[in-house]
Amino acid sequence: MAQAAKVLGQAMINDLRSIYFEPYGPFPYEAHKALVDALAAYGPSKMVFLPYNDQRETSRQVRHSVEAFRPDLVIFGYLGNLDMADIAYLREKCPDTFLVNYIADAVTIWDGLFDVTRAFDWTVVSSPSDFPAFAAHGIEVGSFPGWTQHQYLQVKRELTAASPDVVFIGSLYFEHTFPGVAFRRESVQAMAASGLRFELYGQGWERAGVPSQGGTYGQYTRNAAIYAGTKIGLSVDDVRDKYCCCSDRPYNIAATGCMVLTASFPGMEWNGWVDGKTCVSFDTTAEMVDKARYYLANEVEREAIGQAGRKLVHDRHVWPARIEALWAMLEGLP
Repeated sequence: MAQAAKVLGQAMINDLRSIYFEPYGPFPYEAHKALVDALAAYGPSKMVFLPYNDQRETSRQVRHSVEAFRPDLVIFGYLGNLDMADIAYLREKCPDTFLVNYIADAVTIWDGLFDVTRAFDWTVVSSPSDFPAFAAHGIEVGSFPGWTQHQYLQVKRELTAASPDVVFIGSLYFEHTFPGVAFRRESVQAMAASGLRFELYGQGWERAGVPSQGGTYGQYTRNAAIYAGTKIGLSVDDVRDKYCCCSDRPYNIAATGCMVLTASFPGMEWNGWVDGKTCVSFDTTAEMVDKARYYLANEVEREAIGQAGRKLVHDRHVWPARIEALWAMLEGLP
């Protein structure tokens, strides 16, 4: 593929022009700056925020930005509001630009997904478990595991007498949206009833009868400080049946040096998440509470696991490593 070879060639001489389109407007979300900074190591790179639920303005910004900047590489975060007409327009005006569709969350199959995906030069999904669905439509895709942002990597861990025992940051979605919603709800309810000093941040928890301190989605600086100042960070994903598929939550927790207490998921060891070494995993709510109690009573073990998780994330799960993985994928294209 000529465009892929061009991207790699420009990256090798640090003259790669790239744009990352962030699918949500800047307020109240902090930018995915780590991705753009990683791309900037290879040449001029910029980020463009796309407005949420505004197809017309999305089209205008995409078309104007690409025409004005003339990038070699464009990465779209999620599918967002991108329209097939926008892709066709970019193909006509900028035929040499390589278009990447980055679906960071677990893939939800919807009408038109494969047509849209086929229009890109390359697509990256969050789990190899999704490969067969795309292959059935003649589409080859790649996969990234999770990642973290600068704020979590740079925060200083500091526990005080007021530090909570366990923190969970995440929303309670409706049960028809994801297969693991019920287990997340039950896990948070069990932790809230455990008698431990538990703090909860996120939307929708009033439906489960658990008080929350409000949503902090996309507020990386605030969330990093919360994790850095708590003893155990709880991670329970809504999708736990796909290989190596989890949100950025365990990566963010571990990046701060806080021990990750995570619901298990297939292939977690492949990403470096090893029970009792870089994290602590559980399969039932009773096991979750028992392990939380044990590690709260054994500070040296807990903090050692936290530091091992921090090293794992800093070494393997940062955006420079993901961009290197993208180059490897592109190098393998025919």
